[in-house]
Order: sequence, then C-alpha cells, then structure tokens
Amino acid sequence: MITLENTKAAIGVAQELDNRKIYLAPINGSPLERLSQLGSAAEEVKPGLDYTPDAQEISLVSSLGDDAHGQELDDIAEETARLVQNHLTFAKDVVKPAIVEITEIVADKFKSIDESKTYDIEIVQIDPPEPMIVSSLEDSIRAFNGSPYIPFEGYIPCSKDYTAQEVISWMSTGQADVDEAIVIWSAKKGDAFFESVFKEVFVSPVKGIQFNIDNRQSPDFALALFLISNKLYNNPVDGFNINLSSFNEKMSDIRKACAFRLNQAYAEFERNTNSKLLINNYTAKVVYVNGNIYRQYLEDGGTNAAIFGSVLSSNPKMFLSDIVGNQSDYVSKWEQQNRLFNSALKSRSFLDKKTALRDIVLSNVQQNFTDYFSHLCAEGVTPTLDMQEYQTFLVNLDLFIDNLKEQDLVNVWAICTKAVCDCVFYYTSAGQILNGVEEAIAKNPGIELREALLLSTIEYVTDYVCAQINVSA
Repeated sequence: MITLENTKAAIGVAQELDNRKIYLAPINGSPLERLSQLGSAAEEVKPGLDYTPDAQEISLVSSLGDDAHGQELDDIAEETARLVQNHLTFAKDVVKPAIVEITEIVADKFKSIDESKTYDIEIVQIDPPEPMIVSSLEDSIRAFNGSPYIPFEGYIPCSKDYTAQEVISWMSTGQADVDEAIVIWSAKKGDAFFESVFKEVFVSPVKGIQFNIDNRQSPDFALALFLISNKLYNNPVDGFNINLSSFNEKMSDIRKACAFRLNQAYAEFERNTNSKLLINNYTAKVVYVNGNIYRQYLEDGGTNAAIFGSVLSSNPKMFLSDIVGNQSDYVSKWEQQNRLFNSALKSRSFLDKKTALRDIVLSNVQQNFTDYFSHLCAEGVTPTLDMQEYQTFLVNLDLFIDNLKEQDLVNVWAICTKAVCDCVFYYTSAGQILNGVEEAIAKNPGIELREALLLSTIEYVTDYVCAQINVSA
C-alpha cells in the first residue's frame, strides 16, 4: 500500500507535472513498473557483492505490513538497496584504491616530465678560486712565473685511505687570511672533488698530471695539489712508503707543475678582464661568463636575456661592448626563440604525459587483472586476457587517451579518476558515485566524508529511479 505521507509528498510534484502536461510512466520491465503494479511477480536482481559501508546497512525497506502488496514493496526496495550497496562496495574497496595508486604514480611521472621538458639556460660565473686572490698566496704562486714547465711523471702510491676532510686539512698554510679562503673554497667544491684529487695522484696509476687549459676545473685541481704538495713537502703523512728524499722530489715536481698552470690561470683572468670578455664559453644549456665582468654588466643594467640572445644568434658575440651595443636586438632574439622553444617543449610534454598515463593505467590493470575482472566470470572460472570486458577496456583506454586535451592533464586526480572509472570499470557506477562524493565536498566545505557519501548515494538512487521513467506529453 502507499501511505498517506507518501501521497502528500508526491502531490506537489504531480500537480506541477499536470500543469505542464507532462506524463510519466515506468519503463516496461523495470523495477519501478513492478512497484507501480503492486503484486506482479518480482524479477530476480543479481545481488553481486554484499558490503555494508561504515558498518551500517543502507535500508530502503518500507514500513508496510505483511500483506501481499507490502511484501512486494519490501522485496523490491531491499533488492534496490542491495544493488546500491554492491556499487558502493566496489567503488570503496576496488575502484578508489586503484585511483589512489595510479594517481600517485602519474603525479610523479608528470613532475619528472615537466622538469625534463623545462627549457632553461644556466649562467655559470667563472672566478679564480678564493685562495688565489689572497695576495700572500698569489705572491707564492707568482714566484714560479717564468719557470719552465716540468711535467710530473708517475704517481706517489699511498697505502692508506684518507677522507676528503683529511685531504683538505693538508692544504692549511697557517696564514689566517689564506686558510679562511680555503675554508670557503673547499665548502663550495665539496668532498667529492677533494676525494678525486687524492685518488688521481696518490691512488690511481696515472701517467702524469695533465692540466687542460680549457678545463674550467683545472685551476681548482692545480690549486689543491699546489697547497697539498707545499704542506707535505718534508712532512709526509702515513702511507707513503718511499724515502724522504724521493718523496720531497716528487712533491717539488708536483708543486712546480701546479704553479705553472696557476700562473696560466692568472694570465687568463687578467687577459679576460682587460679585454672585457663577458662570455667565456657556452653550450646548449650553460653559458660560462667571467664573473667580474658579468657582475659589473648587471649593475650597469645588463640582462641575462641579452646574453642568451647573443649565443643564440647566427653570429654570437662574446665581448661586453658588442653585447651592450646590440642589447635590444639580442633581447628580442631571446624572447622569440624562447617562445618557440617553450611551445615545442610544451607539445612534447603533452604527448609524453598522454603516453605515460596510458602506460601506467595499463600496467596497473595487468598487475591487478584478477582482482578487477574475476567477479565478472562464472564461479570457478579464471579471467583471461581475451575476455570481452578486458578487450573493451583496451578500446576504451585508447579512445580516452586519443581524445585528451592539454588542459585535461592539469588536474591529475580528476583525470586519473576518469581514466579508471570510464576505461577500466566502465561497467559499474563507481565513477558516478565517486564524482558525487567529490561534488558534495566541493559544494559543502567542512562536510564529513560520511555525509558526502550519503548525498552522493541519494543522487545515485535518484538517477537510478529516473532512468526507469518514460517522459512524454
């Protein structure tokens, strides 16, 4: 039977529909038609998986008595409740964890793609190592100026392993200003650099110390060895198993070879300063500039854009006067090229993200194949890759990826949710339920998850019922 309360609740809606000349009728064969007929035989509804979210069973059972009509309403309402519970169960226990797992992986992958596809040119300033500009040490090094280069052949075997900090301690001079500069310089270079200095001379059987003048690291390498050989001369540490005379001779050769390279470096720094060479060298991603010229250039109103524009032009200029004289042209060149570069990188990034999203979703489904598809098979039957549902998933995924737009990938959670619900679990209402929860949270700030789930369920049941109604004039 239909209670008076039910009838009163429907009167307003019925009157409005009547005013608009709209006729509603249940679709033939639907549960709603059974409700309207009251007494027809109930059709079987496949129950699927039983689950009660939050330990509370959803109940749509009416309060009718034990008469035939009341029992029919109770049965259909219970079947509807079970259907809703099944969808909620699957959304909560299977679909949501899949979305969370895929979203985390996709987010990390998108981040790495963005970082790798960012077009940035780095400015690296070239300056003498800090200790080299301390006058007392500079005088010691320049004292060797004019001496012939003495190549250091062979290496000095050391049987003891020393840490970077121990190697750094060998460079101390006892002069406060020099040692302070050494502390600053060694911190910039890092332990790995001084470990390599020790290994290349005192561990590895190299032919000799070769300093490439064009190598920007070589002044640092030469300075470290100059200071070490100065400190260890006549004062060897443990592990050098040769007599003192031979040891001192090798230290002296090292010191002379390093002093020769350091004097070359002084000459190079002075030459660049006097000629006002701003750009020392460059690669596709790094522009090396002479530090003192570069800092003055910026103080006088120069910009990195002009430097970048110069190295990207058909006839790159390296000297300060040329770059300042053509600054506006170089800035325009950089802005034009930067737009082109970023546009190309953006397009490449979009394609890479689409491919990554497809690969990650496919990998997740293959790894969880049994969990995702076994319930679709008859009891005792193992799902296989040739089953129709899996093949449909593959088709869905390719169509989904092909139709993506760049702005779709901005919200990673949303796109992963859509990929999982529309492609993998297309045969369930999980997407509708989970999206309903998200919408409820967005529209009701501070709402509890349980309440959001209730609102989503109400929306879902409403849509479920409305889908069984024919509307006509």
